[in-house]
Amino acid sequence: MLHDTGRSFLQILASASGTLMQGYEIIVSAKSTPASVFSTTNGPPNYNLSDGVTARRHLGATLNELLDYHNEMTDQINDLMMFRSFVDAGAVMDHLSTLYYRDKIARGIFVEEPEP
Repeated sequence: MLHDTGRSFLQILASASGTLMQGYEIIVSAKSTPASVFSTTNGPPNYNLSDGVTARRHLGATLNELLDYHNEMTDQINDLMMFRSFVDAGAVMDHLSTLYYRDKIARGIFVEEPEP
């Protein structure tokens, strides 16, 4: 979901393990060139964040509380990327995926396969 201000988008993550269902929300914003992506979440730290990614965690916070926390942060940043469509959000998600995999390869967690 894109926020009506265009300053952020909402990501909802859910996973199920047996009878346990776990879900949390992440509000994501980026600077005009998505070299720096930041988010506010009520989820736990699942893995180390890549360089260029910042997460503020408020475990157990409601979505409205998360939005308030996130808006406090974005109000202080002048060069925010404006999300006008899901294409913009998709570009940031692609960027996040690139950062994630690059970091895991550099740390030896993943091994890059050669092209066939």
